[in-house]
Amino acid sequence: MANDWIGWRASLWLLAGTVALLLIPVALFREPLETSPSTPAAERASRHWWWRQWQGFWRRPGLLLWVVILLGYKVGDGFGTRMIKPFLVDQGWSQAAIGRLDLVASLTGLLAAALAGLLMLWLSRKAALIGFGVLQALAFVGWWAVAAGAAGWVWPVALFEQFADGLSTVALFVVMMDYCRRDREGGDYTLQASVYLMAVGLFTLGSGFSASALGYAGHFLLAAGLGGLVIIAALFWRPPPQRLG
Repeated sequence: MANDWIGWRASLWLLAGTVALLLIPVALFREPLETSPSTPAAERASRHWWWRQWQGFWRRPGLLLWVVILLGYKVGDGFGTRMIKPFLVDQGWSQAAIGRLDLVASLTGLLAAALAGLLMLWLSRKAALIGFGVLQALAFVGWWAVAAGAAGWVWPVALFEQFADGLSTVALFVVMMDYCRRDREGGDYTLQASVYLMAVGLFTLGSGFSASALGYAGHFLLAAGLGGLVIIAALFWRPPPQRLG
């Protein structure tokens, strides 16, 4: 929306200024010292210690199937989402119109994330991963229908896609926390986040080639298939009985 109103250059300056303002509270924040570290600082400074921690995370029982889910759960979403805005541009949408759609859809996704936090209090981890993952895949079936000719359904499909994305993202992140070891939460969570983002990033790189080769409709249908494929792995997955120590 800002690009349409004030142009690219002013928008980028506005973005840079906003980021600079947000750095002020970060610079003023005083990180508390670790009062009773479980591992001496000298030992943690050793490369061998970090290597053992990394190996220790992946060598636990039941991690293989979880890694498959971690790699594939958001691939279809990232692969499909990257081509939504180019599709809308090719359909003649203005930057302001795309911005309004994106704003409302993003707010819908935030509401869905809050709802998912409540639902995860009583839904099982497996049910949440599978159910929300199915919704995520169905959202791109909706985009396939839009690209195939149902242009009047852009708004409801976009809102549903962001709603499903909010639900599925929270489900994935909650289970990622379940796999974090005590006193290793930061490292274990970051490791898992890096794995799933790497997979999403690699597929996103190919999204433009896919849309060019298959057309937008074919691309969105492929994204739905990628999103649904990982559900098969989730059917056989057993969540950890409690957060792993």
